[in-house]
Amino acid sequence: MAALFVADRPPPVPERVRVQRAEGPSALAALIGREYARVHLRCQGEPQWMRITQVALHNARLDRISSRTNCELSVDPLGAWHVGRLEAGRITVLTDGQAQVFGPGQMYLLGPGQRLRIKLEDPQLDLAVIRPALLSEVTAGAAATLPPLPATAPSDDAAQAWSRAYHHIRKTVTSDGPIPAAVVVDALERLLVATTLALWSRTDGDMPAIVRSERDGYSETLRRAIAFIESSPAADICIDDIADAACVTVRAVQLAFRRQLNTTPMAYLRDVRLACAHAELQSGDAKETVGSIAKRWGFGNAGRFAAAYRATYGHPPLTTLRNLRTPA
Repeated sequence: MAALFVADRPPPVPERVRVQRAEGPSALAALIGREYARVHLRCQGEPQWMRITQVALHNARLDRISSRTNCELSVDPLGAWHVGRLEAGRITVLTDGQAQVFGPGQMYLLGPGQRLRIKLEDPQLDLAVIRPALLSEVTAGAAATLPPLPATAPSDDAAQAWSRAYHHIRKTVTSDGPIPAAVVVDALERLLVATTLALWSRTDGDMPAIVRSERDGYSETLRRAIAFIESSPAADICIDDIADAACVTVRAVQLAFRRQLNTTPMAYLRDVRLACAHAELQSGDAKETVGSIAKRWGFGNAGRFAAAYRATYGHPPLTTLRNLRTPA
């Protein structure tokens, strides 16, 4: 059963996070209708409450839902893909005369246009709401290949990989510091979609392309690994993290990079970090130093950073920074 949120003073919430609360059946129906789809709701017992902590991306949203409720809902057609993983409680979904029950650790996928009946029993879950336009863009229009309700639930390992990606994205967007650049948020969204597709492709055949045309020839393993690396290059990432994000072993992800890009995962990560540092050196604050920028992008050794930078861009990083500071 989900734990109650009771405190004299609620914990501080980052500015990029929106918290929605509702108490009582009518407020509950209004909240669900506003955030997901219009519902007709019938509840049993007291109390009835729900809390949704939302993190918005560009074309997707990450919701963390906690509730104390025992309700049956008739749901109007959804307008987005809903991917959820329960931590506690139970959700029963009824469609076309079929009932599927999801409990702790299990995942479900619901698609746009479905009319559903849903029973909520104190659910606590992580939910990704993905707009159809994003899925169509990332899959080159093949979004229809996703099943609205898979006959076979994803494996525990796959569900855990999805959960790691979900929490990585939330942490990146809500952590203290500068708001992530648009290109970073785009990469985070691709990682979310790629992990979702990879998860359900285990039971539904081949996974469609998950990145745009310049990478259409890459394997699914490489696409997922690249999306993970590019989503947060400044993070403390190791080879095990990259393999986990790609849902394969370390050896498999190393082979994918070697065979298709003639490099290694960590070398690719270094190149992405160099490109980010280069862009910041070109447009950074005049008070910044080469060392502070290098450290921010994961280079702990300034000498090695300078050598790698010179090898890539043909001059030391200080030259780039001086050019920025020299009046035209």
